[in-house]
Amino acid sequence: MSVNGVFALSEDFIGMTKRIVETAPSRLQTIAQADELKAQSEGLDRRYWPQIDAQSGYQQSNSPVNVFMQRLGERNFQSSDFEINRLNHPGFQGDWGSSISMSGLIWENGSMDWQKRALEKLSQAKTLEANAIEGAILVRWSDLYLRALQTQRSIEAMRQNLKALQGDLEDAQKLESQGVTLGADVAAARAVEKSIQSRLTELDGQMASLRAQMKELVGDQIGELPVIELKPGLKPAEAVIHPSVTAARAVADAAQAHVTASRHNNDLQVKWAVGEEFHASGNADGAETTAYLGTTLNLFDPQRSSRVQAAQAERRASNAALIAAQRAQTRQHEELLAEFDSLKARLPQIEEARAQLDKSLELTRSLYKEGRKSVADVAELRQRIVESTLLRDNLRAALSGTQIALEENNGTLTVDRYLTLWE
Repeated sequence: MSVNGVFALSEDFIGMTKRIVETAPSRLQTIAQADELKAQSEGLDRRYWPQIDAQSGYQQSNSPVNVFMQRLGERNFQSSDFEINRLNHPGFQGDWGSSISMSGLIWENGSMDWQKRALEKLSQAKTLEANAIEGAILVRWSDLYLRALQTQRSIEAMRQNLKALQGDLEDAQKLESQGVTLGADVAAARAVEKSIQSRLTELDGQMASLRAQMKELVGDQIGELPVIELKPGLKPAEAVIHPSVTAARAVADAAQAHVTASRHNNDLQVKWAVGEEFHASGNADGAETTAYLGTTLNLFDPQRSSRVQAAQAERRASNAALIAAQRAQTRQHEELLAEFDSLKARLPQIEEARAQLDKSLELTRSLYKEGRKSVADVAELRQRIVESTLLRDNLRAALSGTQIALEENNGTLTVDRYLTLWE
């Protein structure tokens, strides 16, 4: 729409478009998955950070073994504790104990680095999938919106034709009563009238269906539809690799990282630990300090080969998915170009045919008034105009929709780019 010679896009259309993208459940879900994978990756960055554990508890027992071990841990023996009767029947012994320990990883053989790389690539893939979903949503929104606009125009044009036909029928009925017009011609025109009314009912149903689908995207009722048109002479942005293809490549890279990680899993690691244990006996000698520095090495893991084979199979599947995504984009691009060329060639032909029907109708109505044509001839031409109008409007919507789909196929369709295409 033009304001003072400057093209301005409706704020309602801009707001609906942005809300559709920002609130799309599938896109939000994919972004959340990307954030989850990113958080897991960042967690591996902290693998060398110390882990601190604290415990505290109370226990009571009259088991000789438990009581003896408790006294031993506290280093709080007395000579009376070794009397035979006391050893056999020590009585209930309670103790509050607490401990604090700290442990950490000093070195590992790189398995976690490859796990981190895999998580980073998967997070990147999810982000790219969200971008691809954004483009797909905009294509669907364009398709629904353009079809709704064209259906709305078709309904208005059809009602005008129906009203004009009904005026012709009123005149024909008067002439029929005077014996000037044949009853068969009036009956044929009435049949055309019913046919157009049926088509109107069909279009009203289609409009209701389109509005329901648009409401699903927007999340609210759709009011009046602002008229929009693609800018004339629109040139597509320079093509880039489609986000779905880039996402498939990132998944393949993640699968390769999984293969490497699975080969190094459970290999040599160097760890450290230190701990302090306290008891409520109050005896300073009862505190125990332990320190540990050592290595762990898995000499034989019977499941390692299975994990490697599973990771290799995952890599083959990811590589196949990448090839499929590349071929799908190429095929879709060729199909869209063929469809665009076909629609672009057909539309002028249909518009010319529509213009010729208008001329034919004007001439036929003149001949009808002269008595050289019947009302059935006029009605038949009006029906052909109705069908031609529907075809023309559908082709216009399809042509604009195909241009948007080509933008999406080029991998350049973001909401900001999308809003620059319209006027």
